[in-house]
Amino acid sequence: MLLRRQVLIPVTSPGLEHVKTFAKAVLRGGYMLYPSRTMQTQFLACGTFNTTIAAQLRFLQYSGRRRAALEREIILPTFLLRETENIRLPVNTAPSLAGFIDVSVAKIEDNVYRLTVFLKNTTPVPDVDVLTRKAAQRFAFASAHTIISVKNGAFISQADPPADLSQAAATCRNIGAWPVLVGEEGQTDMMLSLPIMLADYPSLATEIAARDLLGFG
Repeated sequence: MLLRRQVLIPVTSPGLEHVKTFAKAVLRGGYMLYPSRTMQTQFLACGTFNTTIAAQLRFLQYSGRRRAALEREIILPTFLLRETENIRLPVNTAPSLAGFIDVSVAKIEDNVYRLTVFLKNTTPVPDVDVLTRKAAQRFAFASAHTIISVKNGAFISQADPPADLSQAAATCRNIGAWPVLVGEEGQTDMMLSLPIMLADYPSLATEIAARDLLGFG
């Protein structure tokens, strides 16, 4: 297993900034109800020898005093899209959170790969049997989500894959997270994985309406 140190890098891509703004608005609006100790995202990607993948993890960390949420962002090293061992990055934030994120690639067929992003929260939780939900938030990667982008390649919709890849897409296992294509309609170079199920190319207006319908407004 390859072990990589945590890398914090400012990202300035306009498209990426738009996706980050969307995710922040939706998740801060109420979709942080059930923070999971384990999250796994799987989907298909197409590419060749020069296809590269970039990924970042983002989440909220609650303080113990005023329930103020600090925004955390961890950038994984860019890597080639080819079958590889896990690339592991520790997720450690003061004062109390610990865990790791793994990324791995498995070849499905020529130029088609399954990408897996696995997040594990290993933070020790005291008195877990009697801990209230409010108190447990201090030990959670609240509203955790990942943003994955590809260069010289394309991602495959998990919700609506092409017919020849539908069986391969059906083998993808998503736990506590769901990947959707983001950006302009038809764009296939960026995926957003959230702890809620959305359609591809979600709009902020649509998600605010859904949130209000569910009583989160």
